[in-house]
Amino acid sequence: MGSIMEWKGAAPRGGSSGARILVAGAGLDHSAAEVDAAVAELERRDQRGATLAKLAQFRYLHGATIREQMHQVGLAEDADRTYRNWVKDLGEVVIEAEMVSRFEDVITAAKIELLNTLPDELAATLSAQYGVEVDDQLIRDPIEQILRRLSAYDEDDDDPEWDPDEPDDEEGSEEDGE
Repeated sequence: MGSIMEWKGAAPRGGSSGARILVAGAGLDHSAAEVDAAVAELERRDQRGATLAKLAQFRYLHGATIREQMHQVGLAEDADRTYRNWVKDLGEVVIEAEMVSRFEDVITAAKIELLNTLPDELAATLSAQYGVEVDDQLIRDPIEQILRRLSAYDEDDDDPEWDPDEPDDEEGSEEDGE
């Protein structure tokens, strides 16, 4: 993580460049940006987050000794266990932020696939199989409605109006044959 923060990727090496340049988020530049974003987010979070961000800077950018790092974040010299726990927490926060970012990227890619590719391909397949022209908008509209409802989803919402599996949902009960 130190070289990613310091060099915004891998540390420079001598010799000619023979490695492939990775694109589309696969290279170290992308990882460096994600680590920077995670540390910046950590800094804005709360007092503990600001302390962990400061620890990251002294640990990975300045190359400070453990004793200096502990002093900079206000830990006593005998608080070695606390220091080790904070370093562990720092790594977990960066990993969590990276996972959230990648999850959001996957969701965006899935939405694009569902809205752009799937309706066209499904309409073409159905048209070819049944010899009837199928309008891709007939497929796209319900997908858009579902995605809109899902984007309004709130984990803390105790009353999801659109959830057909809710016990008080009469329409859902009728569909289930009850």
